[in-house]
Amino acid sequence: VYKRQAIDLVDEACAMIRTEIDSMPTELDVIQRRIIQHEIEEAALKKESDHLSQEHLAEIQKELSDMREEFKAKKAQWDNAQEAIGKVKQLRADLEAANAELEKAQDYIFLEYFIISEGSMWDEILEVLTRKAAQGVDVRVLYDGMLEISTLPWDYPRRLEKLGIRCKAFAPIQPFLSTHYNYRDHRKILVIDGKVAFTGGVNLADEYINRKERFGHWKDTAILLRGEAVQSFTLMFLQMWNLTEKEPRWDEALLPSPPVEAEGYVMPYCDCPLDDYKVGESVYMDILNRAKDYVHIMTPYLILDNEMETALKFAAQRGVDVKLILPGIPDKKA
Repeated sequence: VYKRQAIDLVDEACAMIRTEIDSMPTELDVIQRRIIQHEIEEAALKKESDHLSQEHLAEIQKELSDMREEFKAKKAQWDNAQEAIGKVKQLRADLEAANAELEKAQDYIFLEYFIISEGSMWDEILEVLTRKAAQGVDVRVLYDGMLEISTLPWDYPRRLEKLGIRCKAFAPIQPFLSTHYNYRDHRKILVIDGKVAFTGGVNLADEYINRKERFGHWKDTAILLRGEAVQSFTLMFLQMWNLTEKEPRWDEALLPSPPVEAEGYVMPYCDCPLDDYKVGESVYMDILNRAKDYVHIMTPYLILDNEMETALKFAAQRGVDVKLILPGIPDKKA
């Protein structure tokens, strides 16, 4: 999401919404005037007692009911459109902020993504990365090795190295069968100078900015972090990067992240299939078991074992507001 073309798409979306609702205030005004006229006529007919007047009154009341429902629906549509414009404007601001952070990099840029796909989004990011590498910034890219049979050529690390960018594929595909291929790198991490980190569900591919359609309109979420929590993401990246290093280095992780004032805490964590401790599951179980007011979860995949399902049910049963948001169009079907 760190690109001018994405910002252009956001502007286009905003323009489309505005075009759709430009005539709505006029329509609402017309409906409201008709309602007032019918209410005046209704009041006058209620004073009459003859049969024709009563029949006409019934017709007026039916029309009034229909117009009020129409006004209610139009007003809701207007309110939703205004809210959508607000969200689009916020997204534009977020995109510009992310792009600005990349441009400010002085020491290093670390990217670790499950999916990178050549196209508008990645091309724009790559242009910034190449320029930063030429300025002496340590730029590293780590992506899941499964991409070598899907979205990127097998020699892509070598191509990026020619641009001054250090690049690795995690668990690249080899010509033999192994359960090792079940271990995939699903992370989406961007760390800049130990000062700023981005994470969430957004990969670096055109479907994530709706430049390309795969499963309908794509909505995903990413967050920007500052402060001491950023150091955790630096450590996570280096942990994966150093897996194939003969002499692992952690220099960047030793630099303290500048503190920031905040009302709460952020606790980044990571998980690994090579130990016996299920960090991710434990975090979710702890959240569900400790929750007092609400637990709202938005996830692309929901695969529950009995223990997790019981924890969700128990939280709801004790009065916690439990809500799950899942994709209407899944990208994988069981």
